[in-house]
Amino acid sequence: MEPVSTSGIIVLCLNHTCKSLSGSNIFFTPKRTYVYKGDFEMGKRADGEGTIFYSNSKKKWCCAIRLGVDANGKENKIQKFSNTKEEAKNKLRELVHKYNTLKLKKDLTLNSWYPEWVFEYIEVSNKTKQSYIGIWENHIKDYPIGKMKLSEITSFDIKKYFNQLSRDGRSRQRIIAIKHRLTTMFNDSQEYIVRNPMIGVQIPNDAADASRSYSKDAELSNDEGEYNAFTVDEQQVLLEYLLSDPLDTFNLLFITFLGTGMRLGEALVLNYKKDVNEDYTEISITRNLQRVPIFENRKVIGYELQELPPKSTAGIRKIHLPEILTTYLRKAHLEQRLKARVDPGYVDNSLVFADEMGMYVEAKKPLRKLKALEKKLDLSPVNIHGLRHTFATRLFEVGEEIEVVSALLGHSSVDITRDVYVHILNDRKKKVVQKINEILSVQQKKSL
Repeated sequence: MEPVSTSGIIVLCLNHTCKSLSGSNIFFTPKRTYVYKGDFEMGKRADGEGTIFYSNSKKKWCCAIRLGVDANGKENKIQKFSNTKEEAKNKLRELVHKYNTLKLKKDLTLNSWYPEWVFEYIEVSNKTKQSYIGIWENHIKDYPIGKMKLSEITSFDIKKYFNQLSRDGRSRQRIIAIKHRLTTMFNDSQEYIVRNPMIGVQIPNDAADASRSYSKDAELSNDEGEYNAFTVDEQQVLLEYLLSDPLDTFNLLFITFLGTGMRLGEALVLNYKKDVNEDYTEISITRNLQRVPIFENRKVIGYELQELPPKSTAGIRKIHLPEILTTYLRKAHLEQRLKARVDPGYVDNSLVFADEMGMYVEAKKPLRKLKALEKKLDLSPVNIHGLRHTFATRLFEVGEEIEVVSALLGHSSVDITRDVYVHILNDRKKKVVQKINEILSVQQKKSL
C-alpha cells in the first residue's frame, strides 16, 4: 500500500493499523485523524487511559477515556467533544482524574454512589436529576440494598429488593421505573462490579397493577405515572359543570384535556400566535413548560420555568380539535385581546391559558381547582394527568386502535401505551371473547 502524504508528514496505513513514520504526532485512519505526543502504534487502550482525536464527522476535537467492558463484553467509555484541541486536553485531564479518584473507592455503597452518579457522572437536565434523585430518596435509600457495596450486590439481592417493594405496595409501573434507573447506573459502574446484577431480573408477578393504585409521589416512571381516570358518568357530570362557564381559564383547560389528551406542560405553554392555526382547528405541540429545579451543593434552592422540547420526537405532533373546542378557543382569544385593550395591568403574551395578568398559569393551580371540583361534584380523586388518562380510556372503550391512541398521546412507543392501559386492553379482549362465545352459542342452538 502506498504511503499517504499530507503537509510533509508521511503516514503508512495497513488495514486498520496506522504508524507514524516520521515521529509526528499525527496519523490517520479512513475516518478519523488522531493526535498524540510522540510515536504511537494503535492498540487497545488500558482502562483509565485517555485519548484525544479530531472527529471529521463532527468537526470537533474529542477526548475519550476507556472504563472497561460491560457484562456483554462491549467496551464502556466516555467521550466529550470540544471546539479546540486545548479544551479537549483539559476535559481529558478531568476525566482521568475522576476515573483515578473513583478507582480508589473500593467500599462504595449504592447509597454513596447513586447521588454521585446523578450529579457528577451523567449529563442530564436538572429536571431529570430531580426525578432520578426522587427515586433514590423514596425507593432506595432506606432499604437494605442501599447500604450494600456495589461490588457485592447480586441479582438475588435485586430480586429480594423488588419483592419487598411489591409487598410495600409499590406498583408494577413504579418498580419498572426503579429497574430502568438501576440498570443504567450499574452499566455506568463497570469498574466496581464483575457483572451487572440487573441482568435477567424480572418484576414480581404479584406487583400491584398501576390501575389499582393512586400515588401522590411526584417522581414517575415515565411521563404517564399511575393510572387514574373518571368513569363515563363522572366525566359527564364534570363536563356539564365545565360547560356552564367554558371561557373560564381552568374550565377551558380541563375541557381541552378531556378533548385532546394533552399533557399539562404542553397546554400551559400554548401560544395563539405560535401554536394555534388561523381557524382554531389545529394545535401544534412543539414545547413543554417545565418547572426546573435549581441545584446548589446537590440541594434544590429554587425553581424556574423553562420552555423545553418534548422528551421524544413523538411528542412533537399536531392535534386536530373537536368542534366544541374550536368555538371556545376562538371566543376566549377574542376576550383576551379585548381585556388587553382595557386593562393596563394585563400583558398580552398570546398565551392560550394565561393567568389574570397574562402570564403563565402556575402548575399547582389547576390541580387545586380540580380537587375542589371533585369535592364539590362528589367525583373520584383523579389528578391532572388523570384527565389525559380519561381521554385515552374513552377512545379504547369505543374500539380505537392502540397505534392511533399512542400517536394522539405523543408516546415514544406503543409499548408505553400498552403498559399504562393494559387493564383496559384486557377488558376489550374479554368482550371480544364474549362476543365470539355468543356467536358460537347461537350456531349451536341452530344445529340442535
